[in-house]
Amino acid sequence: MQDVFFVLTVTDRVNGEKFINFTREHGASIVFSLPGEGTAGHDMLSMLGLEATEKAVLFSVLTGEAKKKLLRGLVGKMCIDIPGAGIALSVPVGSIGGNIALKALLGEQELAAGEEKAMNTMPYSLITVIANSGCTDMVMDAARSSGATGGTVLHVKGAGAAHAEKFFGMSIADEKEMILIATTREQAGPIMKAVMAQAGLNTRAHAICFSMPVDQIAGFRLTRPGEEDEE
Repeated sequence: MQDVFFVLTVTDRVNGEKFINFTREHGASIVFSLPGEGTAGHDMLSMLGLEATEKAVLFSVLTGEAKKKLLRGLVGKMCIDIPGAGIALSVPVGSIGGNIALKALLGEQELAAGEEKAMNTMPYSLITVIANSGCTDMVMDAARSSGATGGTVLHVKGAGAAHAEKFFGMSIADEKEMILIATTREQAGPIMKAVMAQAGLNTRAHAICFSMPVDQIAGFRLTRPGEEDEE
C-alpha cells in the first residue's frame, strides 16, 4: 500500500506517556502501548547508562509525511538518538482492511499518492523471534554472536494455532517470548541463521523467526548518517 507506515517505538517505560503524546501530536490517530523488557546484558546497560530494562513499546500508523516528521522530531526534540533513549522504526503497510479501517487508523492525516519502495532494497530489517518463555538469553546470545546489539522482549501467548502446533512440534498457545531485533538488512540473514542454529527447534528455546523490511530508523547505533534530516 502506498504512503502508509507502521511505526514501532521503544523507549524507557518512565518516558512512555511523553512519547505517546509526542506521537499523537504528529498526527497519529491511535497509539497502542504495551510493556516490554530490554535484552541488553549488564555490561551493555552500564555502557548505555541504563539503570533498568523496563520498556514501553508503542505502535502507530502514519502517512509517509507524518512518519518522516515524527522520526525527525524523535531525534531533534525527544533525543531518541542519545544512548539509552530508545529506538523507532517504520515498516511499509502492505494493505488495510477497507476504507473504514483506513480512516480509523489515519484519522485526520492526508493520504498522498506515491511510489512504493521495493521491499528488497530497504536498508534495515526488523527480526521477530518467537521462543519458549525463559529463553530470551539463549536467543540473544545467538543473535549477538552474529552482530545484534540488543532487542526488546514482549511476553505473549498464542491462540487458535492447532495447525502451527502440529507443524512446528511446539505448543504455540503456551506462554512465549517475542524478541524484536532491529538491524541492518545485511546483518539480518546471519543473525537469523545464528538464532535458528543455536536456539532453534532442536533446542529448549524452540525458536522460530522472521524479518520485515524497514525503510527508516531513528535511534542509537543504527541510524545512518544524515537520515534524520531526510525530507
